[in-house]
Amino acid sequence: MTPSPAANDESPPQYTIVGIDKAVQNKLILELAWKTVALMQKNKLIQQKIIALQKETSEFVAAIVNSPENKQRYIDYMRAQELNARIEPDRSVENKENFLKTESMT
Repeated sequence: MTPSPAANDESPPQYTIVGIDKAVQNKLILELAWKTVALMQKNKLIQQKIIALQKETSEFVAAIVNSPENKQRYIDYMRAQELNARIEPDRSVENKENFLKTESMT
């Protein structure tokens, strides 16, 4: 690349591309375009596989959740959580009282 003569000394120098064949440029652009198309097709296939896997996963989860055995497990789990929630506030009061006792001792 060579600087082109500047009409004004204050403007930045402009460079021109010398010796690059237009056919080579066009070939490179065409190769890049084909690679881009191939990547877009591959991306589309991957997206379709992801959608199929999401659908399969949703169906699997729905089947698991809707099974009678798992419904009973869920009910049992929720009952246990409810019992723990009733017990925990009592424990937290005890913990606060114990904390206050130890703080007052120091």
